[in-house]
Amino acid sequence: MATKFYHCPICGNVITKIVDSNVIPHCCGQEMEELTPHADDSNFNEKHVPVVCNTENGMVRISIGATPHPMTPEHHIQFIYLEYKDKAGHCGGQFIRLTADDAPECDVCTCMVDVETIYEYCNIHGLWMKRCEDLKSTCCCTNHHDEDCNKNDDDKCKYHDDDSKDHGKCKDSNKGAGHESNWDASSHTSPNDDKHHTTTNPQEEYYSCD
Repeated sequence: MATKFYHCPICGNVITKIVDSNVIPHCCGQEMEELTPHADDSNFNEKHVPVVCNTENGMVRISIGATPHPMTPEHHIQFIYLEYKDKAGHCGGQFIRLTADDAPECDVCTCMVDVETIYEYCNIHGLWMKRCEDLKSTCCCTNHHDEDCNKNDDDKCKYHDDDSKDHGKCKDSNKGAGHESNWDASSHTSPNDDKHHTTTNPQEEYYSCD
């Protein structure tokens, strides 16, 4: 089920529902407006549709607009929301809140989830979205030590789900295929930063999104 967002035209509140009982929420004494996300910004000077690429450290970078969106107190992106399913098929989501002092982007770990839709909200031009098919990154959770790989009694690397004894790939590569992680992508956007994590020199490896 697609995430629904509601806006109060009086105070500007924007909300979503954890449980939807098909009741229209109220704010400031009146019904809130359900937001319909836009998907085509070709007629706008400021670009809003999220752009997705892989970064050099295995994170997924979400940038707002093919040309970076303005971030001023008067006109800025207020949040990015990822709608996803985890490996068991459970639906979930992740908010990244932005201020005018931030860049219009965020880096997120998606190694434990499959992102289906990315939303962003502009304080002037409203809600925007981009649908993605099987958006996955290489694993960014590579902060384990080489010795961890060699101390397993069953000769199976705990960071891989195959039976290979070639643990050298743990220390020789940060590609992360098959890695497991105890880091919860649903509650953090980066192992090092609870808000958003910026890296330099992103690789130009773009994902296929509708």
